[in-house]
Amino acid sequence: KSTEYITVRVKTAGRSIHEAADRALDAVNLLRGLWTLFATYGTWTFRFGKTREDPIGVIHTGPVHTLHRPDGSPAENIFWFEPHYAGDRKLFRPKSGWPKLDKLRHWAVRRMSRLGHRQDLERLVMRYAQALDQSNLDVAFLQMWAILEKMTDTVGANYDETIRRAIWPFKDRQVAKETLEHLRFRRNQYVHAARSGQGRDQIVYMVKSFVDPHLVRLIRNDFEVESLAEYGEFL
Repeated sequence: KSTEYITVRVKTAGRSIHEAADRALDAVNLLRGLWTLFATYGTWTFRFGKTREDPIGVIHTGPVHTLHRPDGSPAENIFWFEPHYAGDRKLFRPKSGWPKLDKLRHWAVRRMSRLGHRQDLERLVMRYAQALDQSNLDVAFLQMWAILEKMTDTVGANYDETIRRAIWPFKDRQVAKETLEHLRFRRNQYVHAARSGQGRDQIVYMVKSFVDPHLVRLIRNDFEVESLAEYGEFL
């Protein structure tokens, strides 16, 4: 009652209360990931004069989650909470309205339901939602870069190969290549020297501009592949 947040109820089941809660939160993260993908695709925000960094994502979970039986009684005397909760966020209102946004979400769910690698793709979308939740934008950037590696099937591979595959669908590959080379430098700077830099939100938007088109292609299954590894090989 002290917030503008909307209550979300998820029907779930599990062999334990923890499994049931995990499944429910996965469902919410999948929902948020798809809404966020379509609501923010191709958008870029500049935040002038702000000292506090906010997450790039636009649809967030609240601080507390509880588990109940069908009659509404608590399943057990336990609750789950977000350890890095940084305060209330403004409610997101899509410019084109919720019906249009949810129509795209339904389309994506139908497309993914036909895929043999649906679960792998759903996990990517969940990771996408959680990465964009991060208020530490260095962490958000590293998690988004990891998603790019996963979808190009180059985890643990040479970064030249990650870049080569990631830029394949883009018209101006030279510009895309130079952008990703810069992102690779920023990643190595942070991972190996614990050095961050200015414009961390813009760095996250840069890597997001590569992740988003690949996610949409994977959902559409443009290349008619049967796994994420095969998608990487096609690239």
